[in-house]
Amino acid sequence: MTSRTLSHSPQTARLAGRDQFRILDLLPGSGDSDIECELRVSSIAESEKYEALSYVWGDSPHRINVTISLDTISITQSLYNALRRLRYPEKRRALWIDQICINQWDKKEKSQQVNLMRSIYMNCSRCIIWLGELPEYASLTIPDVMAVSEYLNFLANPHEQQYRQIPVLLLDNPSGGKARNAFQAMMLHGNPWWSRVWTIQEAILPSSAAIVWGPVEIPWKDLEDAAKNLSTRGKTSPNILAMVHRYLDLHKGFMYGIRGLTISKAGEKPLDALQRWRYREASDPLDKVYALIGLFSRNPFASIQSCSYDISPAQLFSCVTLDLIQLEGSLKPLVGRRGEPQLTPGIPSWAIEFTCKKDFTKRSWNWWSTAYRYSWFHADGGNSMTYQSESNSNRLSLRGIGVDRVAKISDFIGEHAWEGIITDEFLIATVKRWRLEFINMESTRPLEKEYVGGGSLDDSFWRTVLWDIITDDPVRRPSDEDMQAFLKFLDNGYTSYAGIRNSLSDTVLNQLFFVTERGYIGIGPPTTLVGDEAWILFGGNFPFILRERSSDETCDQKFNTGHVLIGDAYIHGIMDGEFVMNFRGNSSEVFLF
Repeated sequence: MTSRTLSHSPQTARLAGRDQFRILDLLPGSGDSDIECELRVSSIAESEKYEALSYVWGDSPHRINVTISLDTISITQSLYNALRRLRYPEKRRALWIDQICINQWDKKEKSQQVNLMRSIYMNCSRCIIWLGELPEYASLTIPDVMAVSEYLNFLANPHEQQYRQIPVLLLDNPSGGKARNAFQAMMLHGNPWWSRVWTIQEAILPSSAAIVWGPVEIPWKDLEDAAKNLSTRGKTSPNILAMVHRYLDLHKGFMYGIRGLTISKAGEKPLDALQRWRYREASDPLDKVYALIGLFSRNPFASIQSCSYDISPAQLFSCVTLDLIQLEGSLKPLVGRRGEPQLTPGIPSWAIEFTCKKDFTKRSWNWWSTAYRYSWFHADGGNSMTYQSESNSNRLSLRGIGVDRVAKISDFIGEHAWEGIITDEFLIATVKRWRLEFINMESTRPLEKEYVGGGSLDDSFWRTVLWDIITDDPVRRPSDEDMQAFLKFLDNGYTSYAGIRNSLSDTVLNQLFFVTERGYIGIGPPTTLVGDEAWILFGGNFPFILRERSSDETCDQKFNTGHVLIGDAYIHGIMDGEFVMNFRGNSSEVFLF
């Protein structure tokens, strides 16, 4: 027999209907005996019982031959290990596995099967989340992993805790240390399953799921309930919570991995879902979008009638961004980027970049820090959004009002400084440096004098570096009391509540301070340059920084209509529609490329 790299034998299990898919029957076996399987065709309407496999293909080029429907097919090492673990010794096991059940080399079939993914995972009897064999580098043993399983079950059932011994994982001894190492190896930082975009719907959609890690099986519900009880403190005893707190970083990583899945499972807007998961990885950039469509009961993206693999990533990302603008009824999809580069060849500046590089274990602060503030402002004065984008064109047409040009810029706190926490000293030093630069920029005017947008220069500065929002509970516009807390924080790092400090760190990270030619001050993307333009675009609650696409072509014009988007900004004195209200000219058509 000839070894094939196709996903299935071309002689068997052909798909004829739009709702048909293949099921793999894993034949009985044990030990070192050969893996043998059979493929058959089923349909969504038939409601056959099968389990779906969620796993990582792996990067190893090494492939292993298995027998499927009397043909020899090569599969990845990761899948081969899973099949050896999952087969029963005396009966068949019905499975759905993408690598075998989809012909990965047939784009038409792949597109049709990806469209069925939601139904396939929702209809499976259970999803098996294969984390691979126990990693050799960690020197883990079965008892170490069993201790993790027992600990998760302990956290998931707080009403039983008083009758059970303290879990091994919480003990300050060698066995506890090994169990904690196993816990870390199983979660975000230790296992690649958590980094892949396809695994999101595979964990969310099935009615039942279980993690299989080597020979150990852990109910997925134990992970969900454990994370919920830890985050809400549930009925977990104070003594146990105190012990958990000793290993806080370990538990934060665990809860972070589960919490996002729980939020998406409960349901969220398409824009939030795509922003939440866009840092997950995919072998094909198109899957950064396609893998998330199954999260919604109905496909919300008008431009995606089918998951086609014949279009370019730039075209898909542009179309999805336009869909999101339509769904939001605003330009909110254009905010929160803070200088992230556009990496996809041919992608326009205004399209969301889904092929992005970032540590997926860290919160996507760029988006959320900005999105939380978005509804508090209306820089466009409530003017209705109008936009146009021609098919197969990178040009987005909007209407707006040019405000001013950037005259001076400061330095900024970049991502290199973000290690989960910015020290108070570093944050204070940055804000003080900005203030000194501002004083030097405004050396001809005392800070108690009136600001161009109203109020004193001093008041305008501290409101600007806070983005004029306190992200405490409740979220609010800053008061005089907040100003005093801000000044105390700058003087000695002390403030009576965390709202000032958190608001500052959220605002200034990966942004720079700038002053415009007319004296407006603001905070914007770190890629802002002197000469860039501040615009109010209708449909945008925030103003935007734009850059002339080719300034030499229309150098006599105040505002050239060919621009690239640099990002959103806070500009004090225009955030609530003041500039639009006092503007006496006509709005302009703006073309973003």
